[in-house]
Amino acid sequence: MHLAMSLFAFFRYVLDLPFKLRNKLLYMMQKGSVFSRDGVQSDSESTRYQDSVRTILESESNFRNFRRRYNYREILEHVTYSLGKSYLEKIDELRTLSNDEIVKIKKNDFIGKPRRYFYKDFGLVSPTTIRYSAVALEIEKLFGSEGIENIAEIGCGYGGQARILYLIFKVQNFDLFDLKDVQHLIKKYLSASSGVGKFKFPALKDLGKVQDSQWDLVISNYAFSELPADLQREYLVQVIQKSKRGYMIMNSGQTNNTGRSTGKLSIEEIREYIPNLQILPEVPLTGPDNYLLVWGSSGL
Repeated sequence: MHLAMSLFAFFRYVLDLPFKLRNKLLYMMQKGSVFSRDGVQSDSESTRYQDSVRTILESESNFRNFRRRYNYREILEHVTYSLGKSYLEKIDELRTLSNDEIVKIKKNDFIGKPRRYFYKDFGLVSPTTIRYSAVALEIEKLFGSEGIENIAEIGCGYGGQARILYLIFKVQNFDLFDLKDVQHLIKKYLSASSGVGKFKFPALKDLGKVQDSQWDLVISNYAFSELPADLQREYLVQVIQKSKRGYMIMNSGQTNNTGRSTGKLSIEEIREYIPNLQILPEVPLTGPDNYLLVWGSSGL
């Protein structure tokens, strides 16, 4: 089964190559880099991601298979079959998921027709959903499952990570920060998959009017590290400093092998806002500049 899935994944990779090369050439011709260097846009905004989200929102037919569209998958649904296996190994090390938890987690894939593969214990599931599960269980190990009722997420994809965190923690309020179009997609996805009762979609610019905003946990899977420095500072003041705990997977700020750290805050600058942060390795490592920032953990 593993060999068959590996060959199937390779076949899909080959099919994607023309689209991958096309987009890379277009980015290089238009901007000179696939990463944002203008100090205004995030890395995602410098790609076709935002346009792809707007296209998805144009019609129900586009929404039905949005997780298969290449320009969207390039940013949000690109976890490979083999990387999914590595995340599954991480899950096995963290704790055993019950059959009921697996069934609920796999409902992430009922919307958007993602590419799925067969994995031991999980059955057919998208590797992205496995990654979201591994992140949720790592957060559970670092912080425990009690006392985390108010969560903020910076950069939320289509809402898949939020939905899985909602299954594991006793969430009373979940604030999802992202571009307005992306927030519309998240709301549509969550409405179709599990409802949006405890999920909110605030605008960062409005937080200054709310003095008592506070969270038990703030998370970000790469998104914070892909923001321009000025916007990173705004999130640090308005959200991150107001959270008791934090879990952020980073791909900028420490090294610059990919060039992505250009125009972003350094880890030393971030530490000025979060003096008690800890730097951990990203496991599995998915990029040469990647690492994990954690604070407020009792599990270290």
